[in-house]
Amino acid sequence: MDNQEFAIAFSEKNAEEAIKEVSLKIKLVFPKQIKYLLILFTHHYQPSSIQQTINLTLKPNQILGIQVPFVIYEDKIAEKGIAVFCINKRGVTLKESFLKSGDAEEIESHLHSSLGKLNRNEFYLLSFISSNFKPFSYLHGTRMAMGNYINLLGGGYITPFANRELKFSNAYVNEGMMNTAIGGVEINSFKLGGYYPLGKPFTVTKISHHRSVVEEIDGRPAVNIYRKYLEEKFPAFKKNNLFSFYPLGIKEDGSYRLVNIRESLEDGSLIAMGELKEGSRGYIMLLDPNLLFESIEERLAPLKKHKSGLVFIANTLGRHKILMDKSKEEIRLIKENLGENFKIIGAYFDYFIFSNKQKLNLEIDSADMLLSLWQ
Repeated sequence: MDNQEFAIAFSEKNAEEAIKEVSLKIKLVFPKQIKYLLILFTHHYQPSSIQQTINLTLKPNQILGIQVPFVIYEDKIAEKGIAVFCINKRGVTLKESFLKSGDAEEIESHLHSSLGKLNRNEFYLLSFISSNFKPFSYLHGTRMAMGNYINLLGGGYITPFANRELKFSNAYVNEGMMNTAIGGVEINSFKLGGYYPLGKPFTVTKISHHRSVVEEIDGRPAVNIYRKYLEEKFPAFKKNNLFSFYPLGIKEDGSYRLVNIRESLEDGSLIAMGELKEGSRGYIMLLDPNLLFESIEERLAPLKKHKSGLVFIANTLGRHKILMDKSKEEIRLIKENLGENFKIIGAYFDYFIFSNKQKLNLEIDSADMLLSLWQ
């Protein structure tokens, strides 16, 4: 941990022992002032204990904590653990706000009141969203408040992963959505795919006004695209709701934007975890671990050219479900290829939301992995 702007630490010990261990590791890097801490923790740890011990040992200016199902640290995935990301860079500013629940209009109002006076070109919005918020309500509310494009990085859940999905700051413990405006850092995001197209291309011919319900593909009930490809395997596939194993890949500017399917309706419509337009062309997609691992050095090249930095990984639980034990190999290979000049920390979400700088829009993804370089 030789980067004097960022430091990371991890422990999987029990309760207070783990909190004390990560505090000591951070203190060894920054023995004087500690500015900002982002803490990722599993359900094994109590936010009040983390708050108390961290405030006593490190006395940070500000602390933010997010409960997650799995923690990513360097080359490992931990089902139990606490990971700390310390930001001690000069000129960094941070302002957080909580919203316990709400629809798109309430999210819009909340963002206006908490962030409306800030210059949106001078900060990144970090959003961590509990399962009681609908992803598209968040996306719609954010666009109404901040515009179609802002610097944004977020992760959220569709279904609860614990009895309570907790988040905390210096003095508060809450459930719901935590938004943080952070200025003074540069964040660049890269998606790591590994999917390839199957079968023949299709055209989305009818969607609902919500843009996330696909009614027809190639002029027929949308679910038929899977029935046609899977043939006799389709009934078991549908019964077990295995659509996330075969996301739709929408062809855009020479690449594929992945859209996961959450479920099918009685009329043959598909509920999509992503925005679609009529006339979009694409394929059913499949994640091939061997293809991914063989090409991982090439896929990481855009990130590696930056030489060093802090990498925050927002991985998806759907991807983890497909790769299973190979998820650990994926993280190990990422660390091996990036090397010691890059520090890695992250977590698993049902979906992530990020700003696509090439397309100047906000995208939601529940199939890929997002690697964000902080400098």
